[in-house]
Amino acid sequence: MKTDYQDMPFWESMAKAQSFRLPQHQTTLTAGRMERLLRATGKSIDWYRDWSGFRSLKQFVEANPEWSARAFAGLLLETNSPQEDAIEEVQAGQSFGSTRSPVSRRRRSVRVQGSGRGSAFRVGTSFAAR
Repeated sequence: MKTDYQDMPFWESMAKAQSFRLPQHQTTLTAGRMERLLRATGKSIDWYRDWSGFRSLKQFVEANPEWSARAFAGLLLETNSPQEDAIEEVQAGQSFGSTRSPVSRRRRSVRVQGSGRGSAFRVGTSFAAR
Protein backbone atom coordinates (compact mmCIF):
# COMPACT_ATOMS: atom_id res chain seq x y z
CA MET A 1 0.00 0.00 0.00
CA LYS A 2 1.24 3.45 -0.90
CA THR A 3 1.69 5.76 2.09
CA ASP A 4 3.85 8.52 0.63
CA TYR A 5 1.62 11.06 -1.11
CA GLN A 6 2.86 14.44 -2.25
CA ASP A 7 -0.36 16.11 -1.03
CA MET A 8 -0.22 14.58 2.46
CA PRO A 9 1.03 17.77 4.23
CA PHE A 10 -1.83 19.72 2.61
CA TRP A 11 -4.37 17.05 3.61
CA GLU A 12 -3.06 17.05 7.18
CA SER A 13 -3.34 20.83 7.42
CA MET A 14 -6.87 20.70 5.99
CA ALA A 15 -7.82 18.01 8.51
CA LYS A 16 -6.44 20.10 11.37
CA ALA A 17 -8.25 23.23 10.14
CA GLN A 18 -11.54 21.31 9.91
CA SER A 19 -11.00 19.39 13.18
CA PHE A 20 -11.15 16.13 11.24
CA ARG A 21 -9.25 13.04 12.35
CA LEU A 22 -7.59 11.29 9.43
CA PRO A 23 -7.33 7.48 9.40
CA GLN A 24 -3.93 5.95 10.22
CA HIS A 25 -1.37 5.74 7.40
CA GLN A 26 -1.60 1.96 7.01
CA THR A 27 -5.42 1.76 7.03
CA THR A 28 -6.57 -0.03 3.89
CA LEU A 29 -9.31 1.44 1.77
CA THR A 30 -12.55 -0.55 1.68
CA ALA A 31 -16.05 0.29 0.49
CA GLY A 32 -17.24 0.40 4.12
CA ARG A 33 -14.50 2.83 5.14
CA MET A 34 -15.24 4.98 2.11
CA GLU A 35 -18.90 5.15 3.13
CA ARG A 36 -17.96 6.18 6.69
CA LEU A 37 -15.56 8.84 5.39
CA LEU A 38 -18.19 10.21 3.03
CA ARG A 39 -20.65 10.45 5.91
CA ALA A 40 -18.04 12.05 8.19
CA THR A 41 -17.33 14.76 5.61
CA GLY A 42 -21.02 15.42 4.96
CA LYS A 43 -21.15 13.87 1.52
CA SER A 44 -23.59 11.36 0.03
CA ILE A 45 -22.95 8.36 -2.18
CA ASP A 46 -24.82 10.18 -4.97
CA TRP A 47 -22.36 13.07 -4.61
CA TYR A 48 -19.49 10.56 -4.76
CA ARG A 49 -20.85 9.01 -7.98
CA ASP A 50 -21.05 12.43 -9.64
CA TRP A 51 -17.61 13.45 -8.36
CA SER A 52 -15.71 10.25 -9.11
CA GLY A 53 -17.47 8.84 -12.16
CA PHE A 54 -17.58 5.38 -10.56
CA ARG A 55 -20.94 3.68 -10.08
CA SER A 56 -19.99 2.06 -6.79
CA LEU A 57 -17.53 2.46 -3.94
CA LYS A 58 -16.13 -0.99 -4.68
CA GLN A 59 -15.17 0.09 -8.22
CA PHE A 60 -12.97 2.86 -6.81
CA VAL A 61 -11.25 0.39 -4.45
CA GLU A 62 -10.66 -2.07 -7.30
CA ALA A 63 -9.32 0.67 -9.58
CA ASN A 64 -7.00 2.03 -6.84
CA PRO A 65 -5.76 -1.01 -4.87
CA GLU A 66 -2.70 0.83 -3.52
CA TRP A 67 -4.66 3.75 -2.05
CA SER A 68 -5.03 4.15 1.70
CA ALA A 69 -8.11 5.35 3.56
CA ARG A 70 -6.05 8.36 4.66
CA ALA A 71 -5.47 9.43 1.03
CA PHE A 72 -9.17 9.07 0.17
CA ALA A 73 -10.08 11.15 3.23
CA GLY A 74 -7.58 13.79 2.02
CA LEU A 75 -9.30 13.97 -1.34
CA LEU A 76 -12.66 14.46 0.36
CA LEU A 77 -11.22 17.22 2.55
CA GLU A 78 -9.91 19.00 -0.55
CA THR A 79 -13.47 19.24 -1.82
CA ASN A 80 -14.42 21.04 1.42
CA SER A 81 -11.56 23.53 1.28
CA PRO A 82 -12.07 27.27 0.77
CA GLN A 83 -9.17 27.10 -1.69
CA GLU A 84 -11.09 24.58 -3.81
CA ASP A 85 -14.16 26.85 -3.74
CA ALA A 86 -12.05 29.80 -4.84
CA ILE A 87 -10.50 27.82 -7.69
CA GLU A 88 -13.97 26.82 -8.87
CA GLU A 89 -15.08 30.47 -8.74
CA VAL A 90 -12.10 31.54 -10.84
CA GLN A 91 -12.75 28.78 -13.37
CA ALA A 92 -16.40 29.85 -13.55
CA GLY A 93 -15.31 33.46 -14.18
CA GLN A 94 -16.66 34.84 -10.91
CA SER A 95 -14.79 37.55 -9.05
CA PHE A 96 -15.06 36.30 -5.46
CA GLY A 97 -18.38 38.04 -4.92
CA SER A 98 -16.88 41.48 -5.38
CA THR A 99 -18.01 44.22 -7.73
CA ARG A 100 -14.43 45.01 -8.74
CA SER A 101 -13.46 44.58 -12.35
CA PRO A 102 -11.41 41.49 -13.29
CA VAL A 103 -8.58 43.89 -14.15
CA SER A 104 -7.70 43.99 -10.46
CA ARG A 105 -4.44 42.22 -9.65
CA ARG A 106 -4.91 42.18 -5.89
CA ARG A 107 -4.35 38.88 -4.16
CA ARG A 108 -7.34 37.56 -2.28
CA SER A 109 -7.25 35.38 0.84
CA VAL A 110 -9.86 33.07 2.24
CA ARG A 111 -9.95 32.41 5.97
CA VAL A 112 -9.91 28.81 7.06
CA GLN A 113 -12.75 28.19 9.47
CA GLY A 114 -11.71 26.73 12.79
CA SER A 115 -8.00 27.32 12.28
CA GLY A 116 -7.75 29.12 15.63
CA ARG A 117 -4.71 31.10 14.53
CA GLY A 118 -6.24 33.27 11.85
CA SER A 119 -4.19 31.67 9.09
CA ALA A 120 -5.32 32.10 5.52
CA PHE A 121 -4.73 30.41 2.18
CA ARG A 122 -3.70 32.39 -0.88
CA VAL A 123 -6.17 31.67 -3.62
CA GLY A 124 -4.51 33.34 -6.57
CA THR A 125 -4.61 36.39 -8.72
CA SER A 126 -7.14 37.44 -11.31
CA PHE A 127 -5.84 38.98 -14.51
CA ALA A 128 -7.40 41.17 -17.16
CA ALA A 129 -8.68 39.51 -20.30
CA ARG A 130 -6.89 40.76 -23.39
